[in-house]
Amino acid sequence: MTMNIKNTFKWEDVTGIFKHAYKIYKESKFNEEMNELMWVHQMAYDDLMTIGPARWSLAYSPFPVAAIDAMGNKVLNETK
Repeated sequence: MTMNIKNTFKWEDVTGIFKHAYKIYKESKFNEEMNELMWVHQMAYDDLMTIGPARWSLAYSPFPVAAIDAMGNKVLNETK
């Protein structure tokens, strides 16, 4: 995944919401967080939804929790 939340969206609110959203297990809570992100930064929301929550969210993951947690950390910490 080439998208880097920290570098693409400099807003601390966006990074904080993403950190919280990707760790949520329940779809309803995840959707609440994503709705908040949509209000804070529509472009960040659109980009993350284009990638698809199944690739980075525990709530929609078909993979084991550890694999998604690693992917979420990668999105946050990529440098380029």
